[in-house]
Amino acid sequence: MAKDESDFRTDEDSGYAAGSGRVVGHERVVTWAEETRRYRRTPGGWWWLALIAIPLLLAALGTAFGDDEPNTRAAGSSTTSVTRSATASTSPAESTSPATSESSSGASTASESASSSTETSAAADCAGLKDEVGAKLADTNLSFPKSNAELSAGTVSALKDVAGMIARCPDAKVTVSGYTDASGSASENQRISQERADSVRQLLIDNGVAADQVAAVGRAAAEQIPGGIAANRRFEITVK
Repeated sequence: MAKDESDFRTDEDSGYAAGSGRVVGHERVVTWAEETRRYRRTPGGWWWLALIAIPLLLAALGTAFGDDEPNTRAAGSSTTSVTRSATASTSPAESTSPATSESSSGASTASESASSSTETSAAADCAGLKDEVGAKLADTNLSFPKSNAELSAGTVSALKDVAGMIARCPDAKVTVSGYTDASGSASENQRISQERADSVRQLLIDNGVAADQVAAVGRAAAEQIPGGIAANRRFEITVK
């Protein structure tokens, strides 16, 4: 009996796997290739990026937190150094404060002593002011012409010297008294005597005496003195 051509199939045509004794269908071969292909893929996908990124992130965090401690220590050390330096620089100033205070106290004491000495000397000079003024006026013509308050040149010169004596004693108080002779009416004599006192007072003020140190009083014909009519047309200066 003749065999059909289909009965004479090769191993390949019949599906025998050479040397395996198993029948492997074409569909099965294709499926197995598909299943094994995923294990032969080249690396890729998001999970590979994650595997690389996570260690890098951990390393960066470790570096960042690791550096904070040294910086903190350095900052603390720097602060301590600055504090110590400030304390050291302040200490000399504090130590010199007593010396400065003592120096200021000494200067103040010296100033007070000098001031006290000056005041004592001035007080001693002013104690003899009354006698000085009296001695200066003793040799001066204190008389006025009849019925007026004009001062002679010699009297003006003497009064300028008297003004210098009074001016150096600001606590001194002076009274200028103006007089007339007994002739004339009482009212007229009062007017003229006051004008004479005011004339002397103004001259003293013009030559350095404070206005509140000098008072002027007209006494008319009171307190007549020996020497005649001309001698009573006069002024007097009283130092208190």
